[in-house]
Amino acid sequence: MLDSEKKRAIHHISDHDILTHLPSRFSERSTIYGGIIRRQDGICIPLRNYHTFGRSPNCHSILTSPDISRLHMLICWCKEQQSWYIQDRSTNGIWINRQKLIKYHAQELSQNDRITLSSKNGHCFTLIATQPPCDVMVNLDAEKPSIYLNKPITIISDSTYFLYAHYGWLYVTRAYNECQQSYQTIQDSEVIHIYNNKYRLQINREEFNTIKNRPTPHSIADLIFEFTVSEDEENISLQITAKNQSATIDGLRLQSQLYLLLYMARKSLEDQSQGYAKCNRGWLNLNMLSKKLGITPENIRIRIHRLRNRLREIVNFNSTDVCQLIQLQDGDIRLNASQIKILRKDQPSPKPG
Repeated sequence: MLDSEKKRAIHHISDHDILTHLPSRFSERSTIYGGIIRRQDGICIPLRNYHTFGRSPNCHSILTSPDISRLHMLICWCKEQQSWYIQDRSTNGIWINRQKLIKYHAQELSQNDRITLSSKNGHCFTLIATQPPCDVMVNLDAEKPSIYLNKPITIISDSTYFLYAHYGWLYVTRAYNECQQSYQTIQDSEVIHIYNNKYRLQINREEFNTIKNRPTPHSIADLIFEFTVSEDEENISLQITAKNQSATIDGLRLQSQLYLLLYMARKSLEDQSQGYAKCNRGWLNLNMLSKKLGITPENIRIRIHRLRNRLREIVNFNSTDVCQLIQLQDGDIRLNASQIKILRKDQPSPKPG
């Protein structure tokens, strides 16, 4: 027996409610409310909010080819952008419409995008629906359509329907004389029979990113800047540490900003080695710097603005401000940091102390 709350919810459904939602009845269950990716053999896969593909048995969609990585592809829904995104986590790569995807870069997907795994002639998928993710009764016969659950009521027929309340989904069967009803509470991943078909409930839970611990300096002096630079200086990464918490800035799109910051860091170290007082270290004239780097002063200001924003994202400036760290004053600029290390990529990090 269901508790009284569930009984009240079921009996609250009137004939008018049934008629209102009849367009989603079982005979028209191909109506799609969520995101769908279709395999090259025509099988459709309802996408979860965070959906993984690969050889690992822990993946949501398991692929068996030996050229597929254990975790090959991730497709996820971005609530803020109201769009689906794809990310390559593989060894052999992913192609979107025959353009190779940058590894670990999240790329927005559009309807009818063609996704190919491992090679241009490998496993192929097509994104055929881009609606926000929803709960689905997945047909265990992959060649038959699934039932996309539309809250609060999804009508299967004149006598059966799904009802959603805060405690989850109920499958309700009404007798034609309306004197008797049977109901079943369905849990995530539970399999039930509907008209000689087996369905598994796929609850679409929202995924939350892990909250990262950010460096939290009491003052600018607490920040340690450690640059790692390749021999050709085309690959730069920056680790910022404070109070035993670290954050890293790197990536292809940030190299021009990091090179500018590296140039200022070298100037600060040079002035320190020559005995300059801390208040006088690292200052560079904006016009001279512009000529040295071959970019306009306005372009330098734009890069500094973007750097400041990026630093605000990864460092918790509670009692200070990023403008005290990257300073602009009377046409001069500097990195106001007292703890700076610059390492070549092939060199190990120095041991503390």
